[in-house]
Amino acid sequence: MVDQRIVDYIKTNLSNGFPLEQIKSALINVGWQQKDINNAIDSINSSNNTINKNNKQTSSGKKNNKKIVFVSICIVIIFCLILGFFLYLKGHGFGDLQTRTLFLHTNSGTEIDEKWIKLVSIGENDEITIEVDGVSETIEHYSKKVVNDVEIENVEINDNDMAKIKIKIINPNTSNG
Repeated sequence: MVDQRIVDYIKTNLSNGFPLEQIKSALINVGWQQKDINNAIDSINSSNNTINKNNKQTSSGKKNNKKIVFVSICIVIIFCLILGFFLYLKGHGFGDLQTRTLFLHTNSGTEIDEKWIKLVSIGENDEITIEVDGVSETIEHYSKKVVNDVEIENVEINDNDMAKIKIKIINPNTSNG
C-alpha cells in the first residue's frame, strides 16, 4: 500500500524544483523506509510520469532562465555601447569631446559648424591672429581665447607658417552666462 503522504511530499517538492535524490534523502532522514519511498515513486511514475517530466522541466527551466538573463545583459551592454558611440560622435555631454585640432597655413581657413575660421598671421613669440566670422583676435602661444563663440587654443607653430590650434564651438544656448 502506497502512503499518500509520501506521494504528496514528493510531488510538492518536485514541483518546487528539488531533485528526486534530495527528496529521497530527506524522507529517509525523517524515518521513512526505502521501499515505501520507492513504492510512492513507482505510483507517481505509473499515474502520469510526473517525476521525469518535472526533473526535465526543472533543469531546462533553470537553463532557460540563465540564457534569458545572459541575453538580456548582452542586449543592455550592446545598447549602451551604441548609445555611447552616438553620443561620442555628437559630442554632447562629454565636455572636451567637442574639441577639434586644426592645422592652418597663414591666410588659410576652414568652415566648421557654420563658423569660418581663418589664420590671419603668425607673429613674434609664436602668437597668432585668428579670425572667426570676421572677428579677429591675437592669441599668445599656449593660451586660449574665445572669439565669436569659438574657443581657440594656440598649441604649436612650425617653420612653414603653419599653426596647430584646438577649437571648440561654444553653444550659447548651453553656456552658463
